[in-house]
Amino acid sequence: MRLFFLASALLAPAFASAQIEPARPDPGMQIRLCVPDMEVPPYSHDKGRQGTVPQLLRMAADKAATSISSQTLPLRRCHELLRQGLVDASLISYSAEAASAFRFPDDAGPANNPPAQLAALRVKLYRLRNSPANWDGRQFFHAMRVGVQHDTILVRRLLSELPIQVDYNNFTAQQQVDKLLAGRFDLLLGLSDQLDPIVSSSGLSDKIEALAEPFITAHVYLAFSPQFVESSGTVAQTMWRAIADLNRAGVMQRLLRDPQHQPAGLAK
Repeated sequence: MRLFFLASALLAPAFASAQIEPARPDPGMQIRLCVPDMEVPPYSHDKGRQGTVPQLLRMAADKAATSISSQTLPLRRCHELLRQGLVDASLISYSAEAASAFRFPDDAGPANNPPAQLAALRVKLYRLRNSPANWDGRQFFHAMRVGVQHDTILVRRLLSELPIQVDYNNFTAQQQVDKLLAGRFDLLLGLSDQLDPIVSSSGLSDKIEALAEPFITAHVYLAFSPQFVESSGTVAQTMWRAIADLNRAGVMQRLLRDPQHQPAGLAK
């Protein structure tokens, strides 16, 4: 599931790609980051433009006297490689399920603005304006099928507990919007940072609306594999402290206000 990992495509343009290698125990190693292949402006950008998360992680690595190499892969592949210890870290949305499989900062969770958090991404539901489909925070009404644009472990677990058909096909945000317009499902679940610009800038505001009640908020962290923390826990702790220090200093907020980090167009 994807909320578990978001975020994941947040960093692709920012780091050099690296081949998968066996885990290395020395604490001075380069952190091997697996980046889910999603674009989430302004945290990440399409067409090679750098987002705020890659910049913050590069600064944190400098403070921690280490470095990061990355490769961009499908979300589930990143999850699997991290489970196996074939990569060291990924960008993951915190949940109890995620915390049982991977290692997060001690204060990770849904609290407001934990210092080591990289992003808080709203996952919302969208419907056609003439549709009665709805969500009250606990259950769906007048909805038989939901399309998922942002797929994570937590999202899958929550949807599995509800009596509704779910379309987990891996399409782009624009393709999922097109499927909603075509009536392929009653509701579309996805990241507001991706879907809101599509709806507003494509002249679809008179056809599509976001429900008032959000589905969930994804709290994204740099999460490490258990194998990496066991062999190089000092590196992980130093990175988390560096991220927290930069956030406390207001670096992420300054990056978010910088005009160069505002999306210039829509990913297709």
